[in-house]
This record gives sequence, C-alpha cells and structure tokens, in this order.
Amino acid sequence: MTQQKVNLAGETIHAYRQQGEQLRQEELDLALARIEKGEQAERVMQEFAHRLTQKLLHPTSIMLREAAKSEDPSHFEQMQICLNETFDKRRKTKK
Repeated sequence: MTQQKVNLAGETIHAYRQQGEQLRQEELDLALARIEKGEQAERVMQEFAHRLTQKLLHPTSIMLREAAKSEDPSHFEQMQICLNETFDKRRKTKK
C-alpha cells in the first residue's frame, strides 16, 4: 500500500511540475513577443514575474481556502505545517 502511495505521489508531482513548466513557457512566449514588439523590457519582465507567480500560487490558495472550510480542521493544519516548512527550507537564490 505504501509503495502505491509513493507511486501516486510521484505521478502527481510530475503532472504538477509539467503544469508549472507549461505556464512558464506560455508566459515567457508572451513576454518575449511583447519585447519584440518594442515594449519596455523592464515592464514586461515585471508583469511576467507577477503573472507567473499568480498562476503558480492560485491553486494552492484555493486548496488552503477549501481546507479551512473543511469540517476536519486537521486537514488545514497539516497543509499549514507543510507550507511553513517549505518557507523555512526555501532554497537560496543563485547569483
């Protein structure tokens, strides 16, 4: 049973990463097209970062809201713990 859960998690993680990559590529294509049309690169990059961040974080925000509405408070609490651990373990930006 545990191996099945691990396999399912792997499939879900793979699909999640593919979705993120697809969003990144769509937003990058849009940004590059805008720059080619002569829009200010700095403004385009600011909007690119904002749009991509919003699209990546939106599903998690929805899940957190739904978990908070749940009859079982432990679901939200577990998500909150995992999210806080993610913040604590955040990778440092490469320069």
